Amino acid sequence: MENTQSTIDSLRELNSRLVSQIDKLRYKFAEVEAENIKLKAENEKVKAKNTDIKADNMKLKQALEEHEIRITNLEQKDKVKAITNVSQSSNDTPISDISDNASARMCRLMPNSDVYQETKT
Repeated sequence: MENTQSTIDSLRELNSRLVSQIDKLRYKFAEVEAENIKLKAENEKVKAKNTDIKADNMKLKQALEEHEIRITNLEQKDKVKAITNVSQSSNDTPISDISDNASARMCRLMPNSDVYQETKT
């Protein structure tokens, strides 16, 4: 009978330890669940911010394209003004020579442009 009582006592002790471990695991699980909820909420905020940033980025790209077009138009107007100024300064020169002369002058004035060529003067 002592042996049976000893076995029962051992099983009760084991049961007690297992119950304690289960309680600790439940507590840890609750902590993990709470952290998970917190991270999901934070993730949603980050996603919303990312969407806002993408929208701002698109607006900036559009503005950049508009500014590039505007700069190109202004550069073209400057070329036309330069040609007009050359033509007004040399009324007896044929128009084809004026255009060629103005282009050559513009190339010398804008050495960083795509159409820059070395000219011998």
